[in-house]
Amino acid sequence: MASKQEEPINGSYFILQFDKEVETKGRGTLLQVQSQPKHQKLLRGTLLEPVSQTSLGSQWQDPPRRGQRGNGKIIKLKCLQTGTEPYPYELDCFSSEIQRITKDEMELLSAISSDNERYQIQHDEPDLLRNALSLKENMHVSVEVKCNTMKQTLPGIVRYIGPLPNERGRQFGIELYVRIDRCQTSRP
Repeated sequence: MASKQEEPINGSYFILQFDKEVETKGRGTLLQVQSQPKHQKLLRGTLLEPVSQTSLGSQWQDPPRRGQRGNGKIIKLKCLQTGTEPYPYELDCFSSEIQRITKDEMELLSAISSDNERYQIQHDEPDLLRNALSLKENMHVSVEVKCNTMKQTLPGIVRYIGPLPNERGRQFGIELYVRIDRCQTSRP
């Protein structure tokens, strides 16, 4: 469904819905430029932001149905640095190749280093994203904990929500009610 009015693009964020081949433009030192590939494949789940402060205009379209690519308006975007891209690529996308996300969704998704996992959560598990957005400090939660090959769900309380040094995106500090040793945690 097309928008009824001009929607500002500045301050907006997007997630790529399809893998996309982009042409690289030389950046950095001459040695870096010569060693860069001429084309780079960006994976669905790549986070994007507008290059300039233009508007989406009246041709903005809602995302396509699964497996479809429509036409729509072409928008110039650049990759957000999430730790997986070595260079900040710029690309032209049809509105049907991307999904607009909020700043809060971008902050949550940018903490996920895998483009594929980021896409899966945004596309296939919107309730998980919505639940993460609703978390507040001092809320009681259940956390899936992986110890070696065993997974178990443990109760805890959210003690911190926000940035951490040397980490991207919104992080969660959860105090578990039981003690565990050297385990890897995942989704709260």
